[in-house]
Amino acid sequence: MVSEHFGFSNDEWDLLTEVPLEIYLAMLSADVAVDSFDAEEAAYGKSLLQTAEQCAINSWMRKALEQASRPTAAQAHGATSMSEQELSAHLEELADILKKRVGELDAHKFCELLVHFAERIAAASAGPFPGSPRVTKAEGDLIWRMRQALGLTHTLHP
Repeated sequence: MVSEHFGFSNDEWDLLTEVPLEIYLAMLSADVAVDSFDAEEAAYGKSLLQTAEQCAINSWMRKALEQASRPTAAQAHGATSMSEQELSAHLEELADILKKRVGELDAHKFCELLVHFAERIAAASAGPFPGSPRVTKAEGDLIWRMRQALGLTHTLHP
């Protein structure tokens, strides 16, 4: 029912709630030095909660993050992945839907939340060597490409 999803269709809502998991899977694929998939999965849940808490109570943004898909056991342990091409296509589609449904400012805000979520996931595991950066170059590059797919590489003028 459309009213249950803040004016989003069921397919649009499904995309909204699946994108965080897709970001997580893409970040797992980018981080070749994951030493604990259990820690990554815990970071996913914690990062979702932190990101949701940045949104107004009962807002569509918060509900979408609270209802985000959780990884299956296989996904959580790296047995499945999300290709960057699939992720980019979904992010571009989501950005277009958001602009149509909620306007450019809220679309921009939610897309920024998704990028910050990706940054939290990337930082959840340290780099391959003691003292190395928490976000690897591959993860940083993926986050940049996510920003491009979401249309966040241009300055938004209110």
